[in-house]
Amino acid sequence: MCLSNDDVFKIVVDDLKKRMAKNPDAMYWSVSPNDDIGYCECDKCKAINDAQGSPSGSLIQFVNRVAAAFPDKTITTLAYGYSHRAPKSLKPADNVYIMLSDIDAYRDKPLSEEGSAAVFRNDLKAWGSLTHNIFVWDYITEFTNYLAPFPNFQTLQPNMQFFKDNGVKGVFEQGSDDTYSEWAGIDIFCAGTMMAASLLSFLQCR
Repeated sequence: MCLSNDDVFKIVVDDLKKRMAKNPDAMYWSVSPNDDIGYCECDKCKAINDAQGSPSGSLIQFVNRVAAAFPDKTITTLAYGYSHRAPKSLKPADNVYIMLSDIDAYRDKPLSEEGSAAVFRNDLKAWGSLTHNIFVWDYITEFTNYLAPFPNFQTLQPNMQFFKDNGVKGVFEQGSDDTYSEWAGIDIFCAGTMMAASLLSFLQCR
C-alpha cells in the first residue's frame, strides 16, 4: 500500500470517521502496517524512507497526516517488522503513539541484558528520542508450540521495570488468547497484577 498516495489517505480517513462514529468511547485508533515484510517502494515513499534511514519514515509521515485530521483522537501505529527502526528526525505527532514490538528477543534473561534484545533496546532509545508516547507489545507465550515450556516468570518483573525506567507508557502482553498454553493463567494474572500494582515481583503475585 502506497502511503504517499492521496487516495489511500482519503480512504483511511473516511473509514476512520465511520468507525469512530460507531465507537465514540474508543481510546485508541490503530493506523498500522499489516503483519508482513513488504512496503511501498515508489519514488515518493522511497525518497522519504531514504532521507529518514528507515521504512518507518513514510509510515510516520502518513500517520502524522491522519492524526492531523483527528486532533482530538489518539492514533497508534506499529514499530514492528520493517517499521521497527525509528526515522532519523521525523517526530510522531503529539497525538500519535508508537507501539514497539520486542518479538525478536529471547525471554530467558531480562530484556535489559539479553543479547538478542539489543536491537529492541536500540529501537526503544531511538524512538524515545523522538517521542514520549511509547507503548510496548510484549509476548508471554511460545507461538510455535503453545504447550512448550516458556519459563518467563523470572523475567516478567525486571522487564516491566525496564519498560518503566525507559519511559514506556503502556504495555500490551500477548498470550495465547483462548487457546491453551503453558502456564497461561498464571502468566496473565502476574503480568496484569504487576502492571496494576506498579511492578510487584512474581513471588508477591502469589
